[in-house]
Amino acid sequence: MNEDLKELFRDGAMEYMLELEEALLRLGESPDNKEEIDRVFRVMHTIKGSSGMIGFDDVSVFAHHLETEFDLIRVGEATINPEIITTALLARDHIAEMIDAHFGGPAVDCAQADRILALIHQNQKPDEKNPRFQIADKGRLVIDRLENTLKELVNEPSNRELSKHSLVFLKEIRLLSTCMAAESVSEFLSSWDDFFTRVGNGAVQLTREIVDLALEACSEAKRMITDSLVDPNTVNLDPEKVLASLQRPMEIQDTLKQLAAKLDNSEPAKPSVSTPTKSFRIRLSFPSKYLNLKDVKKKIAEILRIFGSCTMVKVDNFQPQQTQEARES
Repeated sequence: MNEDLKELFRDGAMEYMLELEEALLRLGESPDNKEEIDRVFRVMHTIKGSSGMIGFDDVSVFAHHLETEFDLIRVGEATINPEIITTALLARDHIAEMIDAHFGGPAVDCAQADRILALIHQNQKPDEKNPRFQIADKGRLVIDRLENTLKELVNEPSNRELSKHSLVFLKEIRLLSTCMAAESVSEFLSSWDDFFTRVGNGAVQLTREIVDLALEACSEAKRMITDSLVDPNTVNLDPEKVLASLQRPMEIQDTLKQLAAKLDNSEPAKPSVSTPTKSFRIRLSFPSKYLNLKDVKKKIAEILRIFGSCTMVKVDNFQPQQTQEARES
């Protein structure tokens, strides 16, 4: 490699280190300053590319990971906080030391880069204004309600109303999972959705064993929702750990399938008792962009149809105030 090119990189990198420090200190004073966030990202991106061109792979890889972490902040998936600034300044010093080591300076601690990246990832706080995090919080809350209903079913497994409530919660969780692009959660709960539909129709009877399994499925669903919020580009995914995280959900699905098959082969369930017909009119207000999503409309309809036949009517530009005035007149 041309030594002049390396020296040119070294001079430019030192200037970038000064720019990086300045940008981080300004972010410490103004965490929402998007220009400074972009500036940090741009410096990391430049160092990554230029160090890779001259063969300083350790610098390039470390800068790439830092660039990815700050991209998470740049796109609004996480927010700046004092811990992030402190750790990023450590990262800046470590880059300078890594570059210096290539020019005869002291050897660097190879584990330091991993420690810094782990600290940044640990201190990243989700942006509470991000819709995906808000939907995830709602999803976990609904799972809590489902768990409470299932605990009641432990003592009253034949209670059809509780079973119906469980089905409503399941469909709501699946709807929320779809909205936050966590399809794996919706898919995982689909077999439970089908099973509780059959319970509600009187086709099968719940058992204590299945209720206990459903409670375990709730815990897995919560974990899967949390995992879905992690940007795969910000962490080093271990294939073995990914497979291990999927193992228990698959075991739960297989166990449910086996238990449901046993119920199908047992005594036929008692015929369902007819109930008086009731009519309800439910008004749901959504921004138009959500009503254009087929999956959202489909899952809303699924929830409502638990209670019988359902007709959905779309009303554009609905004005609640005008309706109230008409009612009063």
